[in-house]
Amino acid sequence: MKLRRTLLVALAVLAVVVPLVAASGGAAGAATEISTCAQVVTTNAFLATDLFCPGQSGVVVGASGITIDLNGHMLRGNGTTGHFGIDDIGGFDRVTIENGDLRNFDEGLAAMNADRIRLSNLFASGNLDDGFRVFGDLASVDSSTVAENRLEGIHISGISARIRASTAVGNLEAGIEIGGDSAKIQGSTASGNAESGVSADGDSDAIKASTVFGNGTFGIAVGGDSVSIQASTFSGNGFEGIFVGGEGSVIKGDRAEANGFAGAESDLVRLGIVVTGFTTFPKGTNVARGNDDPAQCMPSTLC
Repeated sequence: MKLRRTLLVALAVLAVVVPLVAASGGAAGAATEISTCAQVVTTNAFLATDLFCPGQSGVVVGASGITIDLNGHMLRGNGTTGHFGIDDIGGFDRVTIENGDLRNFDEGLAAMNADRIRLSNLFASGNLDDGFRVFGDLASVDSSTVAENRLEGIHISGISARIRASTAVGNLEAGIEIGGDSAKIQGSTASGNAESGVSADGDSDAIKASTVFGNGTFGIAVGGDSVSIQASTFSGNGFEGIFVGGEGSVIKGDRAEANGFAGAESDLVRLGIVVTGFTTFPKGTNVARGNDDPAQCMPSTLC
C-alpha cells in the first residue's frame, strides 16, 4: 500500500514537470518579429511588414545558427553607402536568409568571414555594390534572383560555394563571381550582365545545366584546374562563350553559339570555346557554331 502511494505521487509530479519542460522548449524556439530598421536579431526572426530604411541597414545579424524569414516582404534602402539589407559583417555562421526582397542598399546582403550562409528565394536589385556578397566557406544560393546591381550580382569568396536554380541579370559587372575551389553552379542563368556572365578562379569548379547569354564579355571565364562545364548553353556573349585556363578540364555536351560579336562587330578573333594553359588536351565534345572566329573551338577537338 505504501509502495502504491509512492508511485502515484511520482507519476503526479512527472505529469506536472513534463508539460512545463515542453512549454519552456516551445518558448525558446519562438521566432522574433522584426518591425524596425537595423534591428539586431539573435534568434530565429521574421519580417512583419515592408520596411523603408533610409541611412540604415535593414536587419543586423547578431548570432550564429539562426533563420531570418523575410516572409514575402521587402527591405528597401535609399542608396547610401555602408548600409546593407542584411548585415552580417559581424561574421556569424550558419545563418539562413529567405523569402523576400533586398533593394537599394549598399549591398543587398553582406556577410564577412561567415561560413555556411544560406540564401533562398530572395530578390536583390538596385544595390550600389553587389546583390549578395559573402566572404566565407560553404555558402549556398538557391532559387534567387540578382538584377541590376551596380557591381556583381552574386559575389562569393570561399570554398565549396553552391548556386542552384538562380538568375543573375543586368548587373553592371559580372553576374556571378566566385573566388574559391570546388564551386558548383547548377540549373542557373546569367544574362545581360555588362561583364562576364560567370567568373571563377578556383580549382575543381563546375557548372552544369545552366544558360549564359548576352553578357558583355565572356559567357564563363574560369581560371583553375580540373574545371567541369557540362550540358550548358553559352550564346551571344561579347567575347568567348567558354574561356578556361588550366589543366584537366572537362567541357562536355555544351552549346556555344553566336559568341564574339562585342559591339555587334566582327573581327574574326573570338571563338565559342577556348582552353589555354594545358599540357594535356581537355576532354569532351560540344556543339559550337556561328561564333565570330570560324574555327569555333581551341583546341579544335572540343567541337
